[in-house]
Amino acid sequence: LDHLTENYIEDFQSRLSGKNYLLLFNKSDEKNPTQTYDCVLSAKTGEGVQDLKKMIVESIQKNTGDSKKTFIIRERHLVLFNAALSQLNSCLEKISNERDVDIAAEDLRLVRSSFDEFLGIKYPDELLGDIFNDFCIGK
Repeated sequence: LDHLTENYIEDFQSRLSGKNYLLLFNKSDEKNPTQTYDCVLSAKTGEGVQDLKKMIVESIQKNTGDSKKTFIIRERHLVLFNAALSQLNSCLEKISNERDVDIAAEDLRLVRSSFDEFLGIKYPDELLGDIFNDFCIGK
């Protein structure tokens, strides 16, 4: 959540009741939170990002015994992760067979490209269209 969506905190908490989740407040560089959060951060300045990483690792380590956990993820993120995993497996297969090292390097570049897109380092035209279609009002 951020200062523009903070008023939805109770709705999120009720929907996630009984599930494991971390409640995050982003854009702390713009405004301080008015509620209590598990982690306060600014993606822009990097403040709190290390704390978030630590919390995620601790949460995963604590919950590794139960493989049926709920994660909220956009379909686009899942597609990108699956593409990266497939490309990484392809790269590892080529390297382990000591063949097609140049093609393996291209697979690795595609893995990086998927993660760049996921992290918002690059935006394909389709993503911009999806954002406009999903979030813009008054077209």
